[in-house]
Amino acid sequence: MKNDSHVKRIFALLFIAVIIGFGIRQLLLPDTFGTIGHYRAESLKDILNLEHIYQRKEACAPCHDDIYSIHEKDVHYAVEKAVKNNPGR
Repeated sequence: MKNDSHVKRIFALLFIAVIIGFGIRQLLLPDTFGTIGHYRAESLKDILNLEHIYQRKEACAPCHDDIYSIHEKDVHYAVEKAVKNNPGR
């Protein structure tokens, strides 16, 4: 190539962008991310501190009517299942 300086500049800019991207990632990533899995390890404490709500299966029917109607016909219909979750308010 006669004049390949433009190609060198593009690769230099790409390399600088990758380095800056990794730097920003390190700044934004929480300290405990990835220590025990692909999530923030301290999120377990946050989840355990949520208020637990126990509900019967009828509480799920308004939003999950299709699953509730299948469960009504199932052989395990008499089995009561108490659901413990926070978002099911």
